Amino acid sequence: MDEEIKKYQIFQNELSVVNGVLFRNICVVIPESLREKVLTLLHDGHFGATKVKLLARSYCFWPGISESIELMTKGCESCQLYGDTKTNEDLHSWQKTEKPWQRVHIDFAGPFLGFMWLLVTDSYSKFPHVVKMGRTESKDVIVVLRQIFSLYGNPVQLVSDNGRNFISNEMETFLEKRRVSHIRTPVFHPMSNGHCERLVKTFKVSMKKLVETGLGLDEALDRFLFNFRIMPHGKGKESPSELLFGRRIRSNLDALREEPIKPIINKELKEKFKKGEEVYVRDYKSEKNWEHGKVNGIAGSNLYYVQTPTVKNKLVHTSQLKQNVGTKKIFSKSIGPTTSEKRMLPDRSVKSKVGSYKV
Repeated sequence: MDEEIKKYQIFQNELSVVNGVLFRNICVVIPESLREKVLTLLHDGHFGATKVKLLARSYCFWPGISESIELMTKGCESCQLYGDTKTNEDLHSWQKTEKPWQRVHIDFAGPFLGFMWLLVTDSYSKFPHVVKMGRTESKDVIVVLRQIFSLYGNPVQLVSDNGRNFISNEMETFLEKRRVSHIRTPVFHPMSNGHCERLVKTFKVSMKKLVETGLGLDEALDRFLFNFRIMPHGKGKESPSELLFGRRIRSNLDALREEPIKPIINKELKEKFKKGEEVYVRDYKSEKNWEHGKVNGIAGSNLYYVQTPTVKNKLVHTSQLKQNVGTKKIFSKSIGPTTSEKRMLPDRSVKSKVGSYKV
């Protein structure tokens, strides 16, 4: 028996084939030729081996995947250069929240990589927001909070330190109008805002790694946030996006088990125009309202690709098309009467008989 096949024997009761794809439970079994590419996707955010393993358990499998992940993270130069040492920090323990957006924590990080960064995180889901700030006054923080609250609603509580930009009259007025209770942590005790302290630490380490790979700050920030939001936190736990939205954010890893999108999803779609049909196409640039065209194919519901004298494959809506009836369809090639018309003509044989009848 082939050595590669032997590795799957202990999992044989967990294997199944769906649409020609081999699965172990919900995970796609990755062939050896694609494992390096999948490892790159898993390590896109440059998180540690433990979190990458948690992420992999939701998407993919192969015998020895945990060892492969360990080797990859240990061999990543950016992770080795900027890897963090584990410390047992005595972070303040907050009461657990029961649903999203009950308590939100906010803090600044920096100066870091030349900027100050505003971090906002939900205590229930750990869903993060990080914004690169040019200015850090209260009015600038309020602008960011207003945008975030417009997406998710007003939180019940907001936790911050005693920085002037967080405790100003302007900030207090803003929060009071939105019925948000403001909780301040003790002075000179930043670890009381433990949720943000953890996020600050993870954010800085990950950003250093991503920037080391050659990414600009904005792209590095987007990649960090995206990967953090899809990463499960703790064994068997859901990701921040699942806890906040009730669904998993679609990533490139989801493409491993998705069926290819078909050009026409609705088989019962009624085609108003046929491929190859001569049509008139709406022309918005010339004095004439319409120009000649030809249907190349259907793009979807009420959408078509057409060829015009100036564009080879133009996407248009049904409302921008009309039939080109043409004279060939109006007049028959024959100049004689049609079959139905012939039936309406008097029968000459009958007329001759009537004419020859004598009274």
